[in-house]
Amino acid sequence: MKFFLTLIFTLLIVLLVKSVCEAQTATPTFTFTNTSTTTATPTATATPTNTSTMTETFTPTFTTTPTNTSTTTPTATATPTSTSTMTETFTPTTTPTTTSTPTSTATATRTFTPTFTFTATSTFTPTNTPTETFTATPTSTNTPTTTPTVTPTPTPTQPIVDVALGSTSPGSQVIIPGATNVSVMEVTLKNASNEVEDLNYLLLKSLGTGNTTGIVEVKLWKDPDGSGQVDAQSVFLVGGTYQSGSVTLGGYPLDTIGALGTNDYLITYDFSTSASLDGTTFSGEIESGSSVSGVGETSGRSLDVVGSFPVTGAVVTVEAATPTPTDTFTTTPTSTSTNTPTTTPTTTSTPTSTATATRTFTPTFTFTATSTFTPTNTPTETFTATPTETPTLTPTATPLPPNHLSFENVISPIYAGQSSVPQTLILENGQNQPAIASTDITVSLTSNSSGEYTFSAAANGPAISQITILAGTSQGIFYYRDDLAGIDLLTASAANLPQTSTSESVTINPGPLTQIQIILPGEVAAPGKPNFDPSGVIGSPTNLTTGEIFTATMNAVDAYFNVIKTNQDSLAVTTTDPAVPASDVVLTNGTDAHSMMFFSSGTQTISAVDQSQSGIHGTSNPVLVQAGSSTTLLNITHTSPDLTTVIKGQSGVTILNFNLSIPVTGGTDPVNLQGLTLNLIGAHGTPVNFNSAFLQVALESASATILLNGAALNAGIVAFVFPSGSWTVTNAQPLTFSLVATIATNPTSSEVQCALQDSSAVTAEDATTRTPVGIITEGDSSGFPMQSMKLYFLNNTISQDFGNYPNPFHPEIQNTTIAFYLAQPSKVSLSIYDVLGSKVQSLLNQAYLASGWHQIPWNGRNGLGEEVQNGIYYCQLEVNGQSYLIKIAVVQ
Repeated sequence: MKFFLTLIFTLLIVLLVKSVCEAQTATPTFTFTNTSTTTATPTATATPTNTSTMTETFTPTFTTTPTNTSTTTPTATATPTSTSTMTETFTPTTTPTTTSTPTSTATATRTFTPTFTFTATSTFTPTNTPTETFTATPTSTNTPTTTPTVTPTPTPTQPIVDVALGSTSPGSQVIIPGATNVSVMEVTLKNASNEVEDLNYLLLKSLGTGNTTGIVEVKLWKDPDGSGQVDAQSVFLVGGTYQSGSVTLGGYPLDTIGALGTNDYLITYDFSTSASLDGTTFSGEIESGSSVSGVGETSGRSLDVVGSFPVTGAVVTVEAATPTPTDTFTTTPTSTSTNTPTTTPTTTSTPTSTATATRTFTPTFTFTATSTFTPTNTPTETFTATPTETPTLTPTATPLPPNHLSFENVISPIYAGQSSVPQTLILENGQNQPAIASTDITVSLTSNSSGEYTFSAAANGPAISQITILAGTSQGIFYYRDDLAGIDLLTASAANLPQTSTSESVTINPGPLTQIQIILPGEVAAPGKPNFDPSGVIGSPTNLTTGEIFTATMNAVDAYFNVIKTNQDSLAVTTTDPAVPASDVVLTNGTDAHSMMFFSSGTQTISAVDQSQSGIHGTSNPVLVQAGSSTTLLNITHTSPDLTTVIKGQSGVTILNFNLSIPVTGGTDPVNLQGLTLNLIGAHGTPVNFNSAFLQVALESASATILLNGAALNAGIVAFVFPSGSWTVTNAQPLTFSLVATIATNPTSSEVQCALQDSSAVTAEDATTRTPVGIITEGDSSGFPMQSMKLYFLNNTISQDFGNYPNPFHPEIQNTTIAFYLAQPSKVSLSIYDVLGSKVQSLLNQAYLASGWHQIPWNGRNGLGEEVQNGIYYCQLEVNGQSYLIKIAVVQ
């Protein structure tokens, strides 16, 4: 009978489990498990069991160990310093504990208690304070000594910085509102000059459909590892906010770029949490060279900024976060008590594990196990093995369909007219994971370039507009070529994909220099379109007249007429008109607008030969020159006094000298000078008013003076007007005059530079025909702009003017210049000391120097010719027994 009842009970359990399994939505997997069943049989007596439990306890022990460390060094002064050091020591202690507990199970409990040991260490560090007394002992010598003094004069050069999109600039991305440090653009600044450059600011303009108020902060980081992302290596420089569509990220100086060095900078956005940002796009661009500002540390001149502008960042799309439903399976073991009828009443406890599937909305899978245990203490235990079917739920995933294409390895820069390396398009699903095409997908390729470009299936192969991603694959290969230098964006689209994909920016650099392009009035440059216009221009030259001043643009270009903006070559310019003298042109950023005039009628051309590179030349298209009324030329040249510092309040300071003459082929009529316009440039290349530096300025010739002061100087441009017929130039008598100034007693500008900007700054007429004459600069050292040396204002006292620049300086790439002013001839000593007071180098030793401004170089070496170590050094100047001291920082 007992066997029969047991069999029925077992069948009931099987049917119950089967019904539960059929209710599951997942496919069950049956696993047979032997489950131990405890059967309790009540008896007349019950014997409790006492079980000893061993509990292992860790008790903290605190040990204080004082340690005194004393280091004694012979010194003039010792300053004790006490430093307390805390050392954490973990000391395990095991304490056995016996507990008498009426239970049927032995339990072991481990308790961990941290132990701290404090160790106080007193450290005495002696400080040596050197004291050195310098005593001047006058010596009378009857022997005359002649000491030559060499004062080096720095010749400033134009510092150049090349701005380009970084090689790891971030790509387009989708983020949620509230995201911070979102990478938008990596910019590479390359110093193309041999001096350290100070970067002052970057001006960023906003792009995209979004309102810039959604950008909480724009940040500029230095990116030493060039990762294009904010990481542990990134150095935060400055932050700002957009105002009227632009933000200035700057300081003074913001950063430095080593000579011939390269720095990477990362621009990031912090976004608002506002929901109104949903679906909007944001980007930024450095619009032109004027958006980057800085100066050379040695020359003090503003940076000449070159590059392919605008430099545009990645597109950031802001979309609100969307919750994704996720199936979470929670397994809860449940203890079920089952009564089994037998001849002897017995309670059987059968633990059964039931899997329950709960559907929740959560972004991740979370497995939660809740155990419920009902302990039963019985004096008698019977173990029965019961086979139990346990369903195992196996989740399955369905691959997402293809959604869009991704440009995986767009490699730039590439050169104009040359095929790229293979470019890869990857098929991806909505989660940006690789997907497999179920059917062939035809992909259309386009570019935003305005030049002539081609896609091809092989390097330099026939042009194509589509590629095919075959069924069962996930990618396609193509090659790209563009004849126009600039920044391109490539686009891929397919009829059976919901999204159009855009590549990261592709930089197209100009190719090698091949020719000089000459553009005449009436013509417009058309680079990157060799098949459209083989001469690289659109339009035809406008007819000219003799005596008419016009501008011919000279460009250093590649084979596709892209201007090579890094070119600074010198050109020899000639024409087919025998009356026009040859002239020299120096290219700036690969181009120059050269003022010219023809004197002979007929068809004329202009030619240019590169004097820096052999075999490079160019000739203009023919232009018709008709007979005109004036054939007079006026030639102007200038010199700038070798003067870089002036004293506040000083008068009679000559700033610029001018010489006007009529060239041999420039005509025979006298020329009357009518006007002259001068500009004043301050620090960082910004215009400043003349009265910020001068009390008065004047043009002085041998026979006349034109003076300006007061309100006439309240502008950054001053115009001198010449009385009619009073300043005249003839073939036999050139006109020489100077710009002379009185320095303000308290200038508001720290430095200034005066300049005659271009030919329009000089106006003159033929004294006979009363027609305007042409202005040329034959024989001048630089042509326009004709600039003075940069003037710095001094206080006429050694204590205020004694200093050095640059500071700090790098001996391996530059010297530092130690400068001071002497009001009268004096005996001078100049020495370098380290922080311990030891003399490192003697630059001057009782040298007799004339009054005026003196500049003494130090190359960072000691008296043995060895480079000194990094650190602070003291420069001591002694003038007639009086000492002055400055600090100089050396950085290797």
